[in-house]
Amino acid sequence: MIPGVFENLKWKGHVLMDGGTVWNTNFVDAVERCREQVDDDSEITVDVIVCTGYNLKNNDQNSQDSYNNYLRNNEIKEYHTNMGDISTFVEAYPNITFRHYIQPSTPLASGLAMLDFSNNTNTWPMQAIGRTDGANAVA
Repeated sequence: MIPGVFENLKWKGHVLMDGGTVWNTNFVDAVERCREQVDDDSEITVDVIVCTGYNLKNNDQNSQDSYNNYLRNNEIKEYHTNMGDISTFVEAYPNITFRHYIQPSTPLASGLAMLDFSNNTNTWPMQAIGRTDGANAVA
């Protein structure tokens, strides 16, 4: 789903929504939407499925290259920002069950490559990774 473009999806009694409207993972709107349907936070279960890898890659290189150091800094900052969103909301909603956290098992397209919608090079490989990761999560 694309925030602001597609509405929430109701599927088999669940409301599925894109979290990227305000934060990288927008639990506030998800929880508020759930509270419209239940009386107690203990009745809310949240599954987190992210479309970017939140694993911080190990980098053993001691680079003297400014550009590589800049990119590494951004990678570290993005990792901590994204994981910080999740841990902040878990602490803020202690009565909600955070059941599953699912992320891609392999890196997906990033940067300008995300704008390449060709089926062979970008779209289909990401769908295949998502299907495999989803099947593994269910198993």
